[in-house]
Amino acid sequence: MTLLPSPPPLIPEAEHVVEADLPVPSGKIVISGPADYPTQEKFFSVLPGLYRARVSYVPAGPPETEWNEHEFGEHFKYLVELWPASSESAVEVLRQGAAVWDG
Repeated sequence: MTLLPSPPPLIPEAEHVVEADLPVPSGKIVISGPADYPTQEKFFSVLPGLYRARVSYVPAGPPETEWNEHEFGEHFKYLVELWPASSESAVEVLRQGAAVWDG
């Protein structure tokens, strides 16, 4: 996760990009993926408030470390960018990926 002062430019190689509001009243953020083990979560502290989060799906090769053999197919890095927001906004798809991602 990258904390920024304002919205960044789109990552050119990203195949799918989506933004959404993220209220953080406690100032604490935990990021964990659906296949992560309990000790793999990442913890971040920010000032309490409303943030805008952008997730960019960037093509990547398979992980260099051992990975589960059932994780076949394409691999992506999920880049999360976060910046303060002054007002609420709707979820927005900035770049639509392959048809299998839309529903």
